Amino acid sequence: DEDASGLPLGEYENFVDIPNVFPQGELWIELRSPYPDGAARLGNVKIETRDMVIIGVVGNSIADIGCCLLIVIMAIIMFVLAAIRRYTGQPARGELFLGLAGLSAASYCFIGTDTLSIFYDVQEAYEMQEYLVLLLPLFLALYFERNLHKQYPRRFAVLLCFVSVNAAGQMLLQIFGAWYLEDMIDISAAVVGVVCLAAIVTLVEFDYRNKRYQTWLSVLSMIVLLAGGIANVIMNTFFNSIYGNAAGQYSMTIFAVMMAVMHILQLSKEYRASAEAKVMETERQNLLLAQAKGEAETAKMEALAANEAKGKFLAHMSHEIRTPINAVLGMDEMILRETKEQNIKEYAMDIYTAGQNLLLLVNDILDFS
Repeated sequence: DEDASGLPLGEYENFVDIPNVFPQGELWIELRSPYPDGAARLGNVKIETRDMVIIGVVGNSIADIGCCLLIVIMAIIMFVLAAIRRYTGQPARGELFLGLAGLSAASYCFIGTDTLSIFYDVQEAYEMQEYLVLLLPLFLALYFERNLHKQYPRRFAVLLCFVSVNAAGQMLLQIFGAWYLEDMIDISAAVVGVVCLAAIVTLVEFDYRNKRYQTWLSVLSMIVLLAGGIANVIMNTFFNSIYGNAAGQYSMTIFAVMMAVMHILQLSKEYRASAEAKVMETERQNLLLAQAKGEAETAKMEALAANEAKGKFLAHMSHEIRTPINAVLGMDEMILRETKEQNIKEYAMDIYTAGQNLLLLVNDILDFS
């Protein structure tokens, strides 16, 4: 595709399915530029059987297709991890955004392999491909904002705002025809680099401040992604090399694998810590239960001892109190039986009545106790 001045706007490889038999008429193939101010120019034509075309396209892109499939698998793993966290009530760690970033990158790379062009007219896919590049830094910024916004809220709010403004600005330029997305691909790569640099600096600062040194795998994966983006921009800008996209694609594949491994290890570590905490809590509950059981046993023994002491005390008091009363009553009966004086008998009878009442009262108190 060229503009009015003859400057190239883009280059595409198109596949046309030609029927084997023409009952009548001629075959016309029309090339039309997707750009409003561009014109299509035919570079060269190659005629092959369909099987040879498929083998050629797939064979030349087998490594790229493998990378795309690997990125998709890592994205699916991220979605599964996010679902596990949601189902088990674990705090989210941004796996959903990493999965979306992986799907965006895999779709972009797979469209670039021209495999779809064998089966479909994929001009719309090529146009969508450029929009997918805008989503990658956005999802990465959302991922780090999710994990580090508590420690650095302002930094990642500004970063997320910057990435969103970049995406909106590029889409507006594309809509108004001022600048095409495929010409701004290096800007998108630079934005990805800014996100990577911000993440690397923040993670290193976080580790240094907390003396934990647990984010080295995240830092290494971001360095790999940053290196691939830098190689992509340099090769496309200065050498116009076809290997620039390959560098970005391979770095994205390594990044996806490393992040998937890191999140799997992180989730397993959290589950292990949760299980250990539950075991410790169970042991503490068992210890408290055993302690309560021991205290209850001690209280039981004390109650039995107190009850036994009370029984002994009552038996002793019953004997010690009744004995002198009975002795007094016995002596009083002797006085009543042997005395001849009337006034002494009256005194003795008063003693006898009072003694009997006292004895009944003591018996009632002891029986009640």
